[in-house]
Amino acid sequence: MLTSGGGGANLSMSGVDTYLDMEGEKLRAAQKETTAKREEIMGILDAMEDKRCARLLVYRYISEFPPSWEDIADWMKRDRKTVRRWHDAALLTIEIPENNFENAP
Repeated sequence: MLTSGGGGANLSMSGVDTYLDMEGEKLRAAQKETTAKREEIMGILDAMEDKRCARLLVYRYISEFPPSWEDIADWMKRDRKTVRRWHDAALLTIEIPENNFENAP
């Protein structure tokens, strides 16, 4: 048996295994939801008319490790101020379906 630090509660190995299984299920469910949302967002960005702005939003928000504004400006071969202006304009033009907010917290 495992004993927790100071609380005196005993946890059997099967209890630990059950807990880890439950947490693993929660993690897999969250990962599945995140993947679905990412695909939905990519669909919205793909539908944008200005592909340059769509690419900028992907760089900024969809990249696994979001780059700095300076990195994005370098990749797009523009100055940071221009990239920020494009970003702000892109956020104003993006069309988000109304049903995206039905299950929002």
